[in-house]
Amino acid sequence: MKRLLPLLVIAALVLSACAKKENTTAPVDTGDNTSSKNSFVVNGNGYSNTSFRAFNDESNASAYTDDEVGSGVVTFSGTIGNNSTHVFSITIVTSSARTGTFTLDEAGVGFTTTDGTLQTKNYGLISGSITITQWDGIGGRCKGTFSGVANEVISQEFVTITNGKFDCRIIEDAD
Repeated sequence: MKRLLPLLVIAALVLSACAKKENTTAPVDTGDNTSSKNSFVVNGNGYSNTSFRAFNDESNASAYTDDEVGSGVVTFSGTIGNNSTHVFSITIVTSSARTGTFTLDEAGVGFTTTDGTLQTKNYGLISGSITITQWDGIGGRCKGTFSGVANEVISQEFVTITNGKFDCRIIEDAD
């Protein structure tokens, strides 16, 4: 499981980056188009208390149970800081779709940042934890928190993630 979760997170990031989105227009005013329900703060590697906030559209934040392995998956995307052209996508994978606190032995977090051009960075959590406080059935809510230290997979530069939280709708498996 220790080796499987990082691979699942990377695969989920690749799939979410390749997934066809119905609305690909970046928001113009991040103050009106983002939500603090799904967000986290990053420090390090050029970020200083920078808020990563999800788009304020329910379709940009969701959770589901991976029916093949029973893992819980949470994903959301949004803007970095106050710049509507700097965006991110994050995927959180836990060993099972349930409430509880997960260490990195049984969970993983990965996120991708893009600066509005082709400059993309991929980060993976290397220490920290994920706590799921609510996991309802399909149509219900998934709520929780996360924090830790992540490194960029190519440069190996580190960032600290604090105040990570999510509150999203549970959908059917995205197969």
